[in-house]
Amino acid sequence: RPFRALPDWRIDDLMISFSVPGGGVGPHLDQYDVFIIQGTGRRRWRVGEKLQMRQHCPHPDLLQVDPFEAIIDEELEPGDILYIPPGFPHEGYALENAMNYSVGFRAPNSRELISGFADYVLQRELGNTYYSDPDMPSRKHPADILPQEMDKLRNMMLDLINQPAHFQQ
Repeated sequence: RPFRALPDWRIDDLMISFSVPGGGVGPHLDQYDVFIIQGTGRRRWRVGEKLQMRQHCPHPDLLQVDPFEAIIDEELEPGDILYIPPGFPHEGYALENAMNYSVGFRAPNSRELISGFADYVLQRELGNTYYSDPDMPSRKHPADILPQEMDKLRNMMLDLINQPAHFQQ
């Protein structure tokens, strides 16, 4: 129950990792909040400063970062919890046979929110109002989109997103 104060919609994943001495996945970034709970054994965790870092793929399923200077360097024992914010490089390696639990909490970005809302609109066949411009001004170049036309298109989208009923689920 330690995470029940946080909303379910933020929970992204729960991972259980077993490692032998020296085992770990290497330095990497997560784009969500993560809590590391040490289950059994001991594991050393290093967390670096949030900086722009080059990521690379030593294996198709593993995205890592270059080595970093630690601002946190702690040995976790059973029952210890370490919080790592999004975008902070970190690595953990077992000092002995160890099991730890990682609880990740989503931090959606604007692109994901817009994509999810677009899916919601399409699935429910919402937004069926067509653009109209009975007072369309003439223009010098037919390929131009006038600022007032862009404003009207933008307002069509905002009218749809500004309906509170779409966010009551």
